[in-house]
Amino acid sequence: MPTVALTGASGLVGGICREHWAVEPPAFASPRGGREALRLRLLDIAPLPEPSLRPYEEYRQVDITSLAELTAAFEGCEHVLHLAAYPGAGPGLSLSLSLSLSLALCVCACVRACARARACV
Repeated sequence: MPTVALTGASGLVGGICREHWAVEPPAFASPRGGREALRLRLLDIAPLPEPSLRPYEEYRQVDITSLAELTAAFEGCEHVLHLAAYPGAGPGLSLSLSLSLSLALCVCACVRACARARACV
């Protein structure tokens, strides 16, 4: 069963995805026809808001800005669904600065993920 790493699993979008998958578990169209089930590796620096995991889920607390943590978390995953983001504007931060920080963190995480993927080849 292929494993997909889902960054930002505790966030708003990750939570919406998990709610959807609770009704219809994640799968993809198989080249052999039909649908093949997926295993989800839920990754986030924050704990999951709902502690119960479904049979196709596993959770790891990971800081995606740490190359070592990200490398270990991606081990054995065939795909990554990157939904992690900066959690929002804090006191004194403008929305545009918050979005800039979020983008910068996402780019750093993607660069690290690509470096990890190249190391596996």
